[in-house]
Amino acid sequence: MQRSLNEFPGPIAVARTPPDGARQLCGGESENGRPYSIHVTYLAPSGQRLVVRTKAAPLPVDPENPPRTVTIDTLRNAFGIYGRRDAGSRQPPRGAGTDEIEAWKAQRLAEHLREQEEYESLPRIPVSVLIDAVPVPGFRIDYPDCSGVEFVWAGQTVQCVGEAAAIDALELRRAVPGEIL
Repeated sequence: MQRSLNEFPGPIAVARTPPDGARQLCGGESENGRPYSIHVTYLAPSGQRLVVRTKAAPLPVDPENPPRTVTIDTLRNAFGIYGRRDAGSRQPPRGAGTDEIEAWKAQRLAEHLREQEEYESLPRIPVSVLIDAVPVPGFRIDYPDCSGVEFVWAGQTVQCVGEAAAIDALELRRAVPGEIL
């Protein structure tokens, strides 16, 4: 992870004031060995969570190895990182026959389409998020159990997901070298 942090092509956003007593977990995605997103998850003893994801834009491209499809790319996917969506089993039942596998695939596709339709139907509310004390415009989406915001900062996309109260009070700042891991 330290290598990804060192090689990330831009600044990384973090919570200005993490939830009380929260421990910080760091992860990310890479393409062809080059990092394109870093997400910092804050887990509080109260169960409150906040995910702050910074995505490099544009995606670092290696001409020798064109990118494959990026699977964690949108705010909708950031809700999945947060754990809002029950992803279900990622594999068909062990020992399943052909019919069971096909039924599992059909169920997963139906869940995906239903989730996508639900996400697309939610209103995008214009918001402003403070980052390094500077307001940055973006949009917000609210589910009954959590909320998310997305905006462009320093040429990159930042996506944050958490309980509505955490998103209401959200302030971010630029991470300093060696701070997250």
